[in-house]
Amino acid sequence: MRYADLLMNTATRYAKDCAQAEDLVHDTFIKIFQNIDKYKEQGNSFEGWIKRILINEALKGFRKSNRMENMEEESLLAIASDDSTIIDGLQAEDVLNLLNKLPEGCKTIFNLYVIEGYKHEEIGQLLNIKASASRAQLSRAKKMLKRLLQSTNPTITE
Repeated sequence: MRYADLLMNTATRYAKDCAQAEDLVHDTFIKIFQNIDKYKEQGNSFEGWIKRILINEALKGFRKSNRMENMEEESLLAIASDDSTIIDGLQAEDVLNLLNKLPEGCKTIFNLYVIEGYKHEEIGQLLNIKASASRAQLSRAKKMLKRLLQSTNPTITE
């Protein structure tokens, strides 16, 4: 119970609904109990260790269902934009309400890069994509978030 809220908060950023988040937390606890002996070997903080297990479980499910958009790298790079000053200035809690409106690929990469702090090279390895595709998806996510913000607040122009 001590770690349920931590895991559920993280799971809701990766799941498409509450039921999927609950399933992810359940699967994570099973994995934690099956591998508790490996935690002592790693020496990391317990919270960080269990959170990483949840993220890996979420990505495993993501890869299994192959929700990543099958776009060519060139088309992803064409979407990329340097005009992301609004999104860069937002706090994480401001963005979380909008994340569920993003396509799964954009949402996942946004979570991993902005919220979890993974590098594009790490994201590429986790999702079996090129680092440049991760950068392009992040840029696309920022652009989509900007449009969503502009639709809710027409005074936003940058």
